[in-house]
Amino acid sequence: MSKTTIKDYELFQKWVRHYFQLFGLTEWELYFEHTQLEGKYAESYYKVSDGLCTIVLAKTWDNMRKKDAQSIQSVALHETLHILMAPLTAEAGERYTNQLSIDTAEHLIIRRLEKLVSTEATNE
Repeated sequence: MSKTTIKDYELFQKWVRHYFQLFGLTEWELYFEHTQLEGKYAESYYKVSDGLCTIVLAKTWDNMRKKDAQSIQSVALHETLHILMAPLTAEAGERYTNQLSIDTAEHLIIRRLEKLVSTEATNE
């Protein structure tokens, strides 16, 4: 078991911000924490209705995964994707949701991904 450093935390924040911009997640108020998590490298918390999210990097890193820049980048992408999916996840979990609301959340995500892929294709 090793510790994540301030440098790791700054790199993590850099990559999360990069992916937020890449996926167009501009409506979110983004916060970070560097704290102890049990059995996780990172975690995301959000409240879709308020547009607030906190992304946490664990202070400890187990020996199952190498702690390097690529792993930190991968964890940042993973947590960002949780925020990308948050509208759909939140809607699907509502007690009184309906198919229209779920479809709306799904299409919001699809449109973001379409724009990303279109931009990437144009740049090639």
